[in-house]
Amino acid sequence: RAFCAGQDLGDVDPASGVDLQKVLRQEYEPILNTLSEMAIPVVCAVNGPAAGAGANLALCCDLVLAGRSAVFIEAFAGIGLVPDAGGTYWLPRSVGMQRAMGMCLLSEKVDAETAERWGLIWRVVDDSELYQVAVGIARRLANGPTIALGLAKSALRASARNSLAEQLALEAAYQAEAAGSRDFVEGLAAFLEKREARFEGR
Repeated sequence: RAFCAGQDLGDVDPASGVDLQKVLRQEYEPILNTLSEMAIPVVCAVNGPAAGAGANLALCCDLVLAGRSAVFIEAFAGIGLVPDAGGTYWLPRSVGMQRAMGMCLLSEKVDAETAERWGLIWRVVDDSELYQVAVGIARRLANGPTIALGLAKSALRASARNSLAEQLALEAAYQAEAAGSRDFVEGLAAFLEKREARFEGR
């Protein structure tokens, strides 16, 4: 019924002095860092509500699809908390500061069509097709030039912290690495021979 409703608030008792910082650092950060840094693209299919940390888990992924019934909710302000799980990092980079502020300070639902229009997600699909489309994209990526795709993901992720000069140097280094792959040899041959490439991930 939902993609992810975020932290189970039944686990949180303010009177007991629950250490939310410890929960975030020990449980959420490793997952978010792994998704962001792994050398393969991560496809996310959001069905129904993605709320709080659940919304931010989705936004950490590389290609986010959403069913038409999906909604994204930065629900933190409604319970007196601050957006976490990378929300304050991903949101302004995806939708700009004003929309990020609105989502976080007002905790209003953002429907799938709006999320697509704002650039929060890659694409909206019919609920009944969400799984099939997501699996199709994952298969397409898996059958593609996986070395080049991983390097492209890494370069795009690095762009937020790099200067132009640093990014150009990184692109040149990654391009040299990709050009040394068997997939580049196959991709170039397929292009010149006007046929579909048969990549091997090497």
